[in-house]
Amino acid sequence: MTKNYCPGSISLCFEKTDKFKTAVVSFNMAMPLDDNVSARAILPYLLCRSNSEQSDELDFSRMLAKLYGAKITPYVRKVGETQILNLTMNTVDDRFALDGEKLCSECTELLCKCIFSPALVNGCFSDEAVTREKRLLCERINSLKDEKRLYAKQRLEEEMCSCEAFSISPYGTVEQVNALTGEQIYTTWIDTIERSVIQINVIGSADKKETEQVIKKYISDERKNVVSLHTEFVTSAYEEKRVEETEHLKQSKIVLGLRANMTYDRDNLGALMVMNSIFGGDVHSKLFTNVREKQSLCYYCGSSLYRYKGIIYVQCGVETENIDKAVSSILFELNEIRKGNFAQDDIDMSVLKLKDTLHCVYDSPESIDIWYSNQIASGAVIHPDEMAELVKNISKEEIIIAANDVTLDTVFVLKADGEGQEEEE
Repeated sequence: MTKNYCPGSISLCFEKTDKFKTAVVSFNMAMPLDDNVSARAILPYLLCRSNSEQSDELDFSRMLAKLYGAKITPYVRKVGETQILNLTMNTVDDRFALDGEKLCSECTELLCKCIFSPALVNGCFSDEAVTREKRLLCERINSLKDEKRLYAKQRLEEEMCSCEAFSISPYGTVEQVNALTGEQIYTTWIDTIERSVIQINVIGSADKKETEQVIKKYISDERKNVVSLHTEFVTSAYEEKRVEETEHLKQSKIVLGLRANMTYDRDNLGALMVMNSIFGGDVHSKLFTNVREKQSLCYYCGSSLYRYKGIIYVQCGVETENIDKAVSSILFELNEIRKGNFAQDDIDMSVLKLKDTLHCVYDSPESIDIWYSNQIASGAVIHPDEMAELVKNISKEEIIIAANDVTLDTVFVLKADGEGQEEEE
């Protein structure tokens, strides 16, 4: 993947490959998480259905059909303390165009039209479109509570990072969405295209120069007030907190949030990745083999390292009477790693699993796109192969040091009342 800068502080990440039958063009706009997240979150869903030339959604669908059934998918997510607005376009790779069409360039142009020249009515987004997308966004926000594992994780972030921007949902709240007006959304669109950090990813066999020429037609050199993106890394927990809520469930959910003593400099990233894999990152881990299998305390139990904020999450589902025992057992396994009570085989298996996972990034254009989109706010780009090198020669001593630097911050418990329906895991 090569990264070049186009006019107006736009970066173009280009993965030249003939490995896939399909190609991906994605447009990512990044802004800091703040009180205006809801107005921005609605934008990708408004912009993906039409543009000033194909203002009717049926005409727009016909245009996609001409591009060999191309599909536009909108996303909104947070990475660290950055909100990313994403429009991704999938189409047939240029090599398979029947008449030699430059599909990647045409898709790039169509995306640029949607983003920089949207369909407007009297200089604003139509009331009908705004009303529809506000309703759908509220449904997305409300649906999160139906996904109990995701809900518990979000609640942990809100409690653990209550004084940090990371606690903000990338969608905002239902109250914020309902208060939005068409004028406010239009103003936010102007602000976003003028000030957001923009990264365009192209994965396929297309010609890079042709894609750059398309972008330069739509991007102004006058984007002088582009935002600075920053994530606050809290390297150590100030105190241990425990928060509980009761829900109409059969099975309780526990999420532990631990500070991993890391920052963007990534000096200890390799050691933390291997340590987390041994701790709870895979089926060979201590949490899986001991807490889940041998002790049968949890229906599921695993950990994940979120490197964009320096947090390790431990998530598990338990019977309500086993909550305290499960938390104690999880922390016991972390202490075992701190003491060095693990074998070289644990290290070797973790390194092998991590390298396989990283190499799988190249298995689809979509996974390549997500990998590089997530790095829009981190400055220097790290490639999957480079990250695989970080874990290759990690010593037992480095793992022990990394484990001892991890501190428990918050335990969030979504306690079951025993009367809810059985959940699928």
